[in-house]
Amino acid sequence: LTNEHAASTVLSETQIYYPKSWDVDMKTIRRLEKGDYQAVIMDDTSFIREPDLTAFAMKQFNKGASVVIVGLEGIFDLSTLNRQFKVNWKCAGYSSRSIELNYLGKQILGDAFPSDHHYVM
Repeated sequence: LTNEHAASTVLSETQIYYPKSWDVDMKTIRRLEKGDYQAVIMDDTSFIREPDLTAFAMKQFNKGASVVIVGLEGIFDLSTLNRQFKVNWKCAGYSSRSIELNYLGKQILGDAFPSDHHYVM
């Protein structure tokens, strides 16, 4: 989240969801709803499968915030996005990319570098 004064609020999954049940923490959502944001960034699974988070993002969108949906899970069915944002997007394709880790990068990043391929729309 980026508020109107360009300060960022970054929340991890454990700050949005209850750790044991993985239900959305509505106290946190209600607290966040009091703010005005320039942007809301969330992953595609949260937007599609979590109605409370979708409602929060759409409230911010309706107040003028940009909403960015990051395609982490590769959900290619855009019907939810089309319905929510009143658009008619179609998935034209996707591609893969490969990033190689060199010796210096391995020293710096250790095992933190993702070894799996990621798909990009």
